[in-house]
Amino acid sequence: MLLVWGGSALARNMGMAPLSFIVAGILTGAIICGFGWFMPAHTQTGARALESVLGFEDFLNHVEADRFNRTIKTPEMFEKFLPFAMALGVEKNWSNAFKTSTPSRRSGTRAASARPSTPICSSVA
Repeated sequence: MLLVWGGSALARNMGMAPLSFIVAGILTGAIICGFGWFMPAHTQTGARALESVLGFEDFLNHVEADRFNRTIKTPEMFEKFLPFAMALGVEKNWSNAFKTSTPSRRSGTRAASARPSTPICSSVA
């Protein structure tokens, strides 16, 4: 409704017949959408990026495969690829693949540095 009203008002201001102005606008939009649908512009870089994303999505979809079962599953690997799995909509397959693996316990300097050596409230009297 707004398109018809706005088109007729714009056509009158430009000195054109409102019906022909609206029809021309609709036909122009349909032609642009039609060519855009059938002839999308893909650069070589964009096509390679799409191919990489689709390949990675295939990898995340087929996490039950023998090749994936031979890889070492670590919590770091799970955390690293979880955002990508969520973006591609395969997070359930990804998390199910790690349910059977035993989580490794973190030790060493990373775990020790996570805990403060002095109480937080020690400066409060």
